[in-house]
Amino acid sequence: MKLFRVTIFSNRTEYLATNDLTQSSTLVVSQECRLRWKIEGFYREVKQLTGLEACQYRQARIQINHIACALLVWNFLKKVANLTTKTVYQIKTERLSNYLSIELQTLSIKMGKI
Repeated sequence: MKLFRVTIFSNRTEYLATNDLTQSSTLVVSQECRLRWKIEGFYREVKQLTGLEACQYRQARIQINHIACALLVWNFLKKVANLTTKTVYQIKTERLSNYLSIELQTLSIKMGKI
């Protein structure tokens, strides 16, 4: 394993590790880490916002459909977030709050007596 010390600011230093022993460029390692961090952020958002991990089906076709739907939802949230300069978390929370407010006012689902 190779360890690189990267100075971010005059008072801040980060350490980056790689298992590519042929790597000798701090710049390349830093760029690779930035790319990987974007992927981590994407994966975290998709899991937290769309219920990606909630699929419990065993059939491959259903799992593929679930993943595709989750990615479509994330894509929609990301587009709206970019247009409104809000985070995807704010967009989801607002949409759920609006839905719940309307649902509680109109009660489209009538509850029967138990």
